[in-house]
Amino acid sequence: MASGTITLSGVLQLNALSGFDPAPGTEITLIQNAGTSPIAGQFQGLPEGSVITVNNIAYTLSYQSGSDGQDVVLTAGSGPPGGVPVANCVTAQMGQGETASINCWRTLTTAMGTL
Repeated sequence: MASGTITLSGVLQLNALSGFDPAPGTEITLIQNAGTSPIAGQFQGLPEGSVITVNNIAYTLSYQSGSDGQDVVLTAGSGPPGGVPVANCVTAQMGQGETASINCWRTLTTAMGTL
């Protein structure tokens, strides 16, 4: 979660651990903007609605997601169903040479219990 002035630039690098297979429609919040100002800028070469493929799964990038339209979110488009917990699945290189690791966990509830 971030607040204050958030300005994006630079390269977005995405890596998923082997076996990470989010169901279509799964949203992964990269930046949750708790401030009142919208996020400025964008990742290099990735305008709103860009499709990014990671491990053969297509994601749509949005800088205007979340309940207030101010979060940066990836939405899984296609790939095998299911999911496993994933740690450090995304690395975002922010402006000015700063790198942020974002830990992602997905809970899957099945008839056999929660993973």
